[in-house]
Amino acid sequence: MRRFPPLFAVAIALAGCGAADQAGSDVSLALRPPGAVDAGIYLATQRGFDSAVGAAIHPQPAADPLQTLERGEAGLAVVDIHELAQARARGRDVVGVMAIVGRPVAALRPAGLRPATQRTPGAPDYPELVLAALRSTITDDEGTVRGAVAALQRGYREAYIDPESAVQALTTAVPALRAPKVAADLDRLGPDFQASLQTYGELDPARLRAWAAWEPRTGLVKRPPDVGRAFDGRFVKPG
Repeated sequence: MRRFPPLFAVAIALAGCGAADQAGSDVSLALRPPGAVDAGIYLATQRGFDSAVGAAIHPQPAADPLQTLERGEAGLAVVDIHELAQARARGRDVVGVMAIVGRPVAALRPAGLRPATQRTPGAPDYPELVLAALRSTITDDEGTVRGAVAALQRGYREAYIDPESAVQALTTAVPALRAPKVAADLDRLGPDFQASLQTYGELDPARLRAWAAWEPRTGLVKRPPDVGRAFDGRFVKPG
């Protein structure tokens, strides 16, 4: 079983502090049909990390989480960073608030995006999957967004420390998933969640600027995304 360095164990303990000071409410979280990459979400909800910080998260599987978010059918969504760039190019004010997977992982990328991204040389380091919200949600319900980010940081940190419990949480919620496959997939993805980031979930501005400069080369967008508008990293707690 993997173990975090002591600093990360301390961060997990601290993540539960100050819960009474955070206001929030129920929030639906749109995600693609669940798999190992979502284990931290389901562990967070099973252990009540979300309700403890005033943001009861309800995972909502969807064929297209981004469209679900844009239609207002979910308050949060796990989306690929290239999808976020395309949404913003269409004029949608979708904002990344947390990195779910901290580095590029082509296997997690929607199939339609893979050819453009994989054939484009010079790819920088960037988060593959991000937690996203509409700017209106961030403005109108900041407490819920803040609480959800705190809960998911804790959920993914504990999933890394205790993957067996994370697998159990996911397969209990989604019985169609086979525990041995989820366990193998989670073990393989383990290093990708935090990657080389200082803090799990961090949206590193320098990496995002490098990604934004590179993204038009893929042909998925014509102009570099405005990193300052496309991401809001203030909800991620250091640790």
